[in-house]
Amino acid sequence: MSAEMKSQNKAHNSGFLSFFGSKLYQKNLMWWIPLLTAAFICLYSLLMCTPIGVLENVIDTPYTNHPEWGNRLMGDICVEMKPYNDMVIIVGIFAVILVLLYKFTRSNIRKNYYISNIVYSVANIVYFIFAGVSLFMIVAKYQDLYFNYQDFDAIKEALSNLQGILPIDASWAWVFYLGYLLGAISIICAIGMALLLVNKLPNFIAYMKLPKSVRDSDKTANTYDVEDPETAK
Repeated sequence: MSAEMKSQNKAHNSGFLSFFGSKLYQKNLMWWIPLLTAAFICLYSLLMCTPIGVLENVIDTPYTNHPEWGNRLMGDICVEMKPYNDMVIIVGIFAVILVLLYKFTRSNIRKNYYISNIVYSVANIVYFIFAGVSLFMIVAKYQDLYFNYQDFDAIKEALSNLQGILPIDASWAWVFYLGYLLGAISIICAIGMALLLVNKLPNFIAYMKLPKSVRDSDKTANTYDVEDPETAK
C-alpha cells in the first residue's frame, strides 16, 4: 500500500468513525441485520392481512348502520389492502436481493471501495429508506381503514354463525406496531450502511488519486478489513 494511503488509514481509523470500520460492525451488523430485516418484511407481508382474513366470509355484506360510509361493504378493506400487501412483499424481495448483492460485492468488508461498491452501497441506502417510508405509509393507511372504517360489532354479528374463526377487533393492534417497527429498523439499516460508506470514502478517494499504474500494482486493494485488520494501519 502506498505511504499516502497508509497515512490516510492510520489517521482515519483512530477517529470517531473507527467503530464503523470494526469487524463487529462490518462483518456482522452490516450484513445480518439488513438481511434479517429484508426477510422479516417478506414474512410481515404474509402476516399483515391476517386481522381481516375472516372478512372473506362476509365480503359482500353491507353496513346498514353507517349511512355516512355510503355503499361500503364489510369486505371492502380486503380489496383495498390487497395491492398494498402485494407491494410489501415486492419491497421485501427486492431488499433481500439488494442485500445479497451488497454481500456478493463484499461491500461490508472490503478495505478499498471500487465504483461498484459505492453504487451498491448507495443503492442499498436509498432502497432501505424507501422500504422504511413505504412501510410507514402503508401501515398507516391500513390502520386507518381498520379502526375507522370497520364496525367490529356489526362484523361479529354477521359472523356469529361461524365457529373457530379468528376475532376481528382491537386486539390486532400489534400487527400495525410491528409494521412501524420494521419501517424504523429499515431506516436504521440505511443509516448504518451510510455510516459504513462514510468510513470507506477516505480510502476510496485516496486510492482513486493514485496513478492508474500504482492502483493496478497495489495488491492490498483486494484485502478486507475484517480478515486482515493490520493492513488498515
